[in-house]
This record gives sequence, C-alpha cells and structure tokens, in this order.
Amino acid sequence: MNVVAVSDARGAVADDTLLAAAEPVHRQLRPHLPADYRRRMEEVFASGAEMAVALDGGLIVGVAVFRVIEKTFSGRELYCDDLVTDEARRSKGAGRAMIAYMERVGRE
Repeated sequence: MNVVAVSDARGAVADDTLLAAAEPVHRQLRPHLPADYRRRMEEVFASGAEMAVALDGGLIVGVAVFRVIEKTFSGRELYCDDLVTDEARRSKGAGRAMIAYMERVGRE
C-alpha cells in the first residue's frame, strides 16, 4: 500500500491523473459532489485542503481530504474532511495507511 499526494499545501494539483482517478472512490462517500469534480476540488484545495490517495497495485483504493491548521490556542492541528476506501477493497489497510500518512504530514 502506497499513499501519494494529489495536491500540495499551496493548493496546487500535483497529479492530474490521480485526481481524475480518485473521483469514483471519493463519490462513494460524497455522491452529491457536482459533475465538474475537478473544479470543485480545486475550490476545496484553494481553501487550504490537501488530497492524498492510497494505491494498491496501481489502483486507487482510498481517498483522504484533509487540512493542516495553525491555531494560536492549540497550535498545529490536522482536520480530516473525507476519508474513504473503495467499498470493494475495505479492511485491506488503505484507511490505516492514509491515517499514518496524515499523521506524518501533521507532524512535519
């Protein structure tokens, strides 16, 4: 299981192919997302969110959308907007891998 960034902390899409391939898995959690998925995700990224995907054998099996927030009171926090694994591939370690990835990002 490998977790790869789709966007970066500046809000830029790092990998167009992965963003497009993430859509079907992401829609399993958020079916209401608009038809123009890329435009909507670019808006979300512009507001500070990042996306990473879990890959297994080259297939996207999980999607995480999260944001790192610096607060005056509590310091650095990571908030996970969305965490979803492909319904056909659940309980195979994708969720655990994405959580470990977000923990690393949150500590950097």
